[in-house]
Amino acid sequence: MNGNLKIYRASAGSGKTFTLALEYIKLLIADPGAYRRILAVTFTNKATAEMKERILGKLYGVAHGLKSAADYTAKIKAQLPAYSDGEIRQRASEAMENILHDYGHFRIQTIDAFFQSVLRSLAKELDLSGDMEISLDAEELLNNAVDAYIKRLEPGTPQIAQVVKYIEDKMRTGKRWKIDKDIKDFAKNILNEEYQQRGEALREEIERDNGALLDKFYDDVTALQESLDDKAKSVAKRFFSYASGYTVKDFKRGAANGSIWNVFTKMLNEGVVKITPAIATLMSTPAEISSSCPYVNEIAALIAECKALYEEKINCTLSLKHYHQLAMLNNIASTLKDENARENRFMLAETTHLLSTMIGKSATFIFEKIGTEIDHIFIDEFQDTSKLQWVCFKVLLEEVLARGKFNLIVGDVKQSIYRWRNSDWNIMNNIGGSFRADQITFANQDVAVDGFTYKSTNYRSDRRIITFNNALFRESIKSIATTYKSLLGEHGLKSIQAAYDDVEQAVPQPQPGKEEKPWQGYAEVRLLQKSNPDDKFNDLAIQQLMETLHQLLEVEKVAPRDIAILLRTKEKKIGLVVDAFNKEFPDLKIVSDEAYKLSSSLYVRLVIAALRYIATPEDKVNIVNLVKLYNKVTSKGNEGNVSDDVTTLLPPKLRDELERLKGLPVYELIEQLFAMLDVGNSSEEEAYVFAFLDHASQYINNRHADLNKFLAAWDESIKDKCVPAESINSVRVMTVHKSKGLEFHTVILPFCDWTFTGDGRNLIWCVPGKAPFDNISLLPINSTKDMAESMYRDDYFEEYLYQIVDNLNILYVATTRAKSNLIMFSDNTQEKDGNKQKKEDDNAPKKSSISDLINCVIPNLVIDGATYDDKEKVLRYGTIVPSKDVDKKKEEEKNDSDKEKELNPFEEKPQPVSLPFSYYDSRIEFRQSNELDRFLATDTEEQQQQKYIDEGKLMHLVLSQIEKKEDLESALNRVLLLTGLITEGTRYEKIKNLLGRALDNPAAATWFNGSYKLFNERSILIADSEEKSRRPDRVMIKGDTAVVVDYKFVAEPNGDYHKQVKEYMAILKDMGCYGRIEGYVWYVNLGEINKVVK
Repeated sequence: MNGNLKIYRASAGSGKTFTLALEYIKLLIADPGAYRRILAVTFTNKATAEMKERILGKLYGVAHGLKSAADYTAKIKAQLPAYSDGEIRQRASEAMENILHDYGHFRIQTIDAFFQSVLRSLAKELDLSGDMEISLDAEELLNNAVDAYIKRLEPGTPQIAQVVKYIEDKMRTGKRWKIDKDIKDFAKNILNEEYQQRGEALREEIERDNGALLDKFYDDVTALQESLDDKAKSVAKRFFSYASGYTVKDFKRGAANGSIWNVFTKMLNEGVVKITPAIATLMSTPAEISSSCPYVNEIAALIAECKALYEEKINCTLSLKHYHQLAMLNNIASTLKDENARENRFMLAETTHLLSTMIGKSATFIFEKIGTEIDHIFIDEFQDTSKLQWVCFKVLLEEVLARGKFNLIVGDVKQSIYRWRNSDWNIMNNIGGSFRADQITFANQDVAVDGFTYKSTNYRSDRRIITFNNALFRESIKSIATTYKSLLGEHGLKSIQAAYDDVEQAVPQPQPGKEEKPWQGYAEVRLLQKSNPDDKFNDLAIQQLMETLHQLLEVEKVAPRDIAILLRTKEKKIGLVVDAFNKEFPDLKIVSDEAYKLSSSLYVRLVIAALRYIATPEDKVNIVNLVKLYNKVTSKGNEGNVSDDVTTLLPPKLRDELERLKGLPVYELIEQLFAMLDVGNSSEEEAYVFAFLDHASQYINNRHADLNKFLAAWDESIKDKCVPAESINSVRVMTVHKSKGLEFHTVILPFCDWTFTGDGRNLIWCVPGKAPFDNISLLPINSTKDMAESMYRDDYFEEYLYQIVDNLNILYVATTRAKSNLIMFSDNTQEKDGNKQKKEDDNAPKKSSISDLINCVIPNLVIDGATYDDKEKVLRYGTIVPSKDVDKKKEEEKNDSDKEKELNPFEEKPQPVSLPFSYYDSRIEFRQSNELDRFLATDTEEQQQQKYIDEGKLMHLVLSQIEKKEDLESALNRVLLLTGLITEGTRYEKIKNLLGRALDNPAAATWFNGSYKLFNERSILIADSEEKSRRPDRVMIKGDTAVVVDYKFVAEPNGDYHKQVKEYMAILKDMGCYGRIEGYVWYVNLGEINKVVK
């Protein structure tokens, strides 16, 4: 059992996917049926598909001895020495064949899909419907629940009083009072794991006595707030009594802003005021307060009182910030629950909370349901795991470890960038403390080079990119340790240092028979400065980006397809980049998933306008828009005039069939409009048309949608859905989050200015530490810097730590996407010295950006061969690496493929095909089912025929489970009795005797003696045929002989059955694998076997 949980810390480019696939394939070599008992999970559908393709591709390569899988084969031979080369290939082939014929048990899936399957298996125990719909779009359902809650508010109820009170408070503070957006934003906490996990007591408190406890909390804290102002004014009066006979000039800083005199003057008039750090320091140096007033010690004590009053005032302000929304939270959650129950729906976002709660109550029962099916657990991208997900998986892992089975966790804290989706990098950071030391093995990736031990090797990037990133993040961690030590403390700094302990990577070391990685690569960092007082960083960055692209594309010969522009977010800045690029390079393409929205499609906009016409035919503005779009699509010149009867310019079918179209279901209506308007045949619009149809289908399938609701959904969300962009010789622009897992020849980061610390948008659920705040067990607090001076300071500094790691991780992910060239622009436009770090004794947390860190580190970065121009503020390292010549690249790829004896079908790249939209006006035909035939059977002959059919189905099912004659009884028990297909003993005995006699038939004896390789009820896939597959009852292989048998259970033989067997034989012949092919029709109940002649 020792070390059966292997932890692989997978830094960028270190071969994570290779390791995952290798460990999986090793289990398959040891047991070709092991895939049924391996659960491998990751976090996206894309990653799931890639993992499946990699495993199947390399399994095929190992089985066929392909060069592309040579590294895998070598590792397998070294780590599984008990198997010969032939055995490894044979077992790989067997495992691959098993998987392909049993694909449903090839359990590589997203973590959400796994939890869905668990949820369905536990539906009864969780009091859920077995056929419930699991909804992915929780936010939309939540918004609908808020709308429903507001709509149902009635006069005179506590709920309406709460809303009115909220509006009044908003108006009193001069803020906007349209509150629905605020309520919807706050209601998202219903889906927040922190609230789900810790908020049980809070939910009960909100409900208690119709909200009486919450009202008391509000009244008590409000009263405390008022008393604090009175106390502050009293303190101010005492100050002026001590200062009696003295003037403002007798005290430090005199009449200057923020002077001690002015602070107490403001306090006398307004109540509690903020005590600045400059004033607070006077508590310990009272002599500096005044050189003439003798009461400086008393005044220092007053400052301490004021500071305490201010902290208490902040406690009140922060604690009451979300009081009104908090009071509504349970009602909204209740409305959401009712809506979901009515629609027989369950939200995926609630799955982990529900399962973790159940596991806490009865983990043993969970194992009885799902755990015994699993022998091995592989978790990819573990750094993105949430706390509740980990609660569920940890218990499963402990069960599997107790059985002494191998498990694998792969992740990298430095690439955790999804905390907004509840992921928690600290789980990976502290994984060693979650299990006993003898249960865990940390994968050893150490490489010693020139006396330094690197924790991993980077196989992705060129030498200078690796060297630059090593230096950048090594010095960044040192800078953070110096700058934030007093804020984060030793524990916080140790967490950051542990996360980045393995950040420095080695260059791949020379291997026998392989060339050493050349010294190449280019890194450039520009600290952009103002040339004029009005210069803005965004403008400077766009200007420099265009200059850099000219240099790369025209001088350095970097191909457009090799350039990726990465952005922190897609909002606003992506539009700046795309607009500037299109103006600067009109003959080149720039592509981005975010830039290709459905609303940019002319054809889709035309269909939406037509839908609006059908919904509201009296809307003349829409009619004019519809006519203009139609004329543009059909290249007609006449766009009509608003004063004309523009309906005459509409397509005749649309106008004349309006009433019929109104009665169609939404999806069919959309299809008919595409056909009626004669659109969808443009190759440039194909992707938009099909993407629109997909989103329309998805929307309609998940809800009861009429036309008006669908149009509202278009306006709210569907119009912003994006079409995946082609990347053929085009510059790409995407977010850092989208780029994760990818690599690019040249990476440009034009806007290194995102928030590093001090982002106050996050909401933290805090436990109040004293009365009267602790009347409520859990409070939502905004993570503003005021928290640092409140009773919530510990929670704030924990959030501060998370923000530092989150935003440093985004920089790490971005810079490690580069293979050959990396170019960054940092914001140095502020009037400050980027070389000076914040003083260690400055305890006040400040909002900062990633550019502050870059501007501090880059001028002092020491890399052998790198230069820093202090005047231009530019670091350069190496020379730009041009793209490989396209023709040369193709020739290299061709040569590589020619060397392979066989192509690997799992590694062939898909080729795009053009698929014009077509609409088929199908009519539904009703056919009578077999069950109805049986019910309607009247005469004896019909009933006898139906009896043959029923018994034939049962015997056919049993035969499909038999390999050898000895399997008959177990197959009968398993298939018929245990499944409840028959309950009468007489029928059981009849079928048993009939099949027993059939298997005693001498002509069939060799078929059931175990000497054949057997394929029972296996589909044969057929290319270039209308019917894509055939499914013979039994195919048996021995050497180069194939025998195909088709079972029949009829009253008398029929020659037509021979045609079907001949088709099977022809297919087997076309496969070219068998020299001799035999076919038989077996009339089982008649005891007759007919050989089929070709």
